[in-house]
Amino acid sequence: MAKKVNGKKLKPHAKLSGADLHDENLQEIDLSKAMLTHANLHGANLRGANLKRANLRKADLSDADLSNATLKKADLRETNVKNTIFDGADLSGVDLEGVRLNKIELRGARLTEANLSHTSLKKADLSGAKLKNANLSGADLTGANLENADLKGADLENAILDGTNLKGARLKKAWLTAEQLKTVQFDDRTVFPKGITPPKQ
Repeated sequence: MAKKVNGKKLKPHAKLSGADLHDENLQEIDLSKAMLTHANLHGANLRGANLKRANLRKADLSDADLSNATLKKADLRETNVKNTIFDGADLSGVDLEGVRLNKIELRGARLTEANLSHTSLKKADLSGAKLKNANLSGADLTGANLENADLKGADLENAILDGTNLKGARLKKAWLTAEQLKTVQFDDRTVFPKGITPPKQ
């Protein structure tokens, strides 16, 4: 039986635009393909939730916990994700274009083929994240932690990498220039694209 909150049934394909679900315990709930535009999910427990292909555009996810949640191909454009936890979440193919993700926790998250173009990821924790073929063009990764991240084939054209931690990161076939790497942190485990000479440290 579908869970009800404020008289609204929470189930796949549910129409929940503008719903007030703040601080609710929605752990492991199935809201796949749900319409959640403008929904208030501030502080909600969404650990392990299924939000595959859900429309969360302009929703408030601030302070929510989405650890290990599935958000494959979800629409997160213009979403408030201040202090949101996405550790271990599956965000493959999500659209986060232009979203502010400063200091966000995305440790070990799956962001394969995600659209992160022009996002602000200042001081974000993306350690161990899977960013294969992700679009990070124009993203601001100043001070971000990408240690041990998989960036194979990622588009980093015009991305800002000032002080970015790339220790152990795999950048094989990634799109970027040596000029962008002037101030990054790296070590002997870092794999740079063919033809890109790492800067002297």
